Parts: sequence; C-alpha cells; structure tokens
Amino acid sequence: MVELSVALPMYKAKHIAWLAMEGLCRQKNVHFEWELMVAEERYLKAFGRHKVHSYEQRLREIGCRRIHYIGLDFWVPLPVKCLLIGKELSPSSKCTLLQAADDYPQPWRLKDAYDAFEKGVDWFYSKKGVYYKIFNGKILLYDHSCSQHVSGVEMAVRSDLMRNLPLSFQRTSIDHWLFMSMQATKGSPLVTEFNKTDHWKYSLYTDGMNIQAGAGFECYDNPPEDAAFKKIEPEVLQHIPEGILQRLRMCRRYISRWKLPKNISSIVFRIKFLLAKIYLAGKV
Repeated sequence: MVELSVALPMYKAKHIAWLAMEGLCRQKNVHFEWELMVAEERYLKAFGRHKVHSYEQRLREIGCRRIHYIGLDFWVPLPVKCLLIGKELSPSSKCTLLQAADDYPQPWRLKDAYDAFEKGVDWFYSKKGVYYKIFNGKILLYDHSCSQHVSGVEMAVRSDLMRNLPLSFQRTSIDHWLFMSMQATKGSPLVTEFNKTDHWKYSLYTDGMNIQAGAGFECYDNPPEDAAFKKIEPEVLQHIPEGILQRLRMCRRYISRWKLPKNISSIVFRIKFLLAKIYLAGKV
C-alpha cells in the first residue's frame, strides 16, 4: 500500500531531470511503499515517459510501487501541474514530497519526511541546502536557520491537502502560494516542522538550465551579509558523488545563453498564461 508520494513536475527537463531521478534511486532506509508522480509537457526538451520508466527497476528496489506519468500537450504553470498531480495521488498516500527536476535530493529525504508525518505534521521542510550554479560550478549555502520562514527547501505536505489545491495561475512565490492554499483548505494554521538533521550536506540544488532560472542568484559572487545565501567552502561537495558532479559539468553545453529582453519576456508569459487558461477551461 502506497503511503508516500513524490511529486515531480518537469518543464524542458530533457538534460537535467536525471539529477532528480538519480537522487531518488539512492534513497536509504525506506521501509514503506511509495509512488512517483511526474507531470510534464510532452513536446520540446521533454525528459519523456520512456526515460522516467527507464529508472523503474532501480526505484522498485527501494519501495517504489507506482510510477504515474501525466503527459501534457500544452504548457501549464507549476501550480496547475501540482493540482493535476494532487488529483492523481493514490488514495492511501499520507504525504507528498515536492521534488524539483533540477535538484539532487539527500539519501534520507523520503525517510525523514515519512517520520515527520507519522508524528502528525502538515508541512515539513529543510532550512539548509547547498546551491550549485551549473554554468560555472560556483556554490552557495542556503541557510534560513534564524528565520521563521516555512517555505525553505525539500518541502513535503499532507497528501489530503495536496489533493484539494485550487486552480491557480500564480507566476511567482509558488512555495508561499502552496503553503497559504493548503492552510486555507485545512481551515486552521498548518502544523509545521523543519528537518533538524545534517542530511542537507548530502543534497544539491541547482539554478536550472537557462539564464532566466539563474537570474536571481547574482549573490553567487557577492552574497549580502544578511541574505539567506552565504559563501561556503568547496569541500562541502565531498558528499556528492564525483560522477554526479561530472555530469553536471557536462550539462553546461546545454545551457541556453540566449535571453529575451525583459519587456518581451513579460509579453510572452502573458500570452502563454492566457492560452493555458483557454486550454484548461472545463478540464480541471
């Protein structure tokens, strides 16, 4: 019986989603059954159903009993992918991990979340993580240890709240939107808990495969003293397998160096959102 779900939305993840899949394949101490839920557009630069299922045997060896691939014929924003995944979760699933396609989860991520939800939490997350800039290999420490902010990294939620997400075309601050939407669904403050282990040292978060995705990380060079991102010594990468770091360095050849002017980019996004609303009308 499936007790935990991993939600893995993808977009143009052809050359990077292997990172998340490899991270899931190295999970440890998994004594429960779980499922992998993927949603992605099936066109340009898709990772694809075939590649997802190519990991099936390795995932089965660590308790994955179901891989469900939601192929989309049209672009939809991330909140809609979350909604579609939520509607397809196994009825027995108790908690859902939110996994980015371009991040490498630590080996105990599933176990840490499972244990937290066994204690009755609604929202589980980590306050620390190592960020890696694919373009040049620079790293930063993400550290919100002194903050009360609850949308950090490695977030997980109660599955019954994930199943009842509202339809939204939220463009920014998706983590905050998820938290507030689930709190509204519950009708009372969410019970939150953060991961107090040092397992964050074994994870790696990247800034994606395009210039726009990494645009907010100018602090890789000069992080402000009061920022959540801080300088960290390269030795922290000793916990990441060298084979993974080599593949990430090879990914640099696929990074898009072409960037739309900001005003044109904004217009393109508005058109995409309008078309997505038309496409989804009556479907969800």
